[in-house]
Amino acid sequence: PGRPPCCPRTARHGPRVAAQAPAPEAAPEKRVANAPKDYEDFNPDQPDIVQKFVKQRDDWWSADSPFPGAPVDASEATGPIASLAALPLPAYLWLLTATVGAIAFIGCLFQLFYNDPPAPVLGVPLTAVILAASGPSFILLFLVAIQRGQNEADEDDAKYM
Repeated sequence: PGRPPCCPRTARHGPRVAAQAPAPEAAPEKRVANAPKDYEDFNPDQPDIVQKFVKQRDDWWSADSPFPGAPVDASEATGPIASLAALPLPAYLWLLTATVGAIAFIGCLFQLFYNDPPAPVLGVPLTAVILAASGPSFILLFLVAIQRGQNEADEDDAKYM
């Protein structure tokens, strides 16, 4: 009814058949997300290459050095970066300070060498001092921010793992 006689449903598409529900399968066994895996856990048709060939995270951090043959200093690190990173200031504060220093450095470069206005607003000597002080200091502060961030991550790992 309503179909043109040239294209009856049974002639072209076959008769309508009710869809059959698939047979219920047994529930897969419960797996732990980060359980250690061995070779038997991998499907040989679709191996998980990353899990198969990459070392687990615990192995990475347990090694003395990521580079074989590199000298490793087991004692506490000393120097300006380590001593500044030991201060109880968060890493984002060090990063913010490094960013301000970098902006001051670039601003002084433009003030001294752009010639518009002809002289720096703060004067050439003071702008040159800011340039000389902010260049190395923003690099140092950036390295302190990285070190402090690593220290905070290590503290969090020790606390929550």
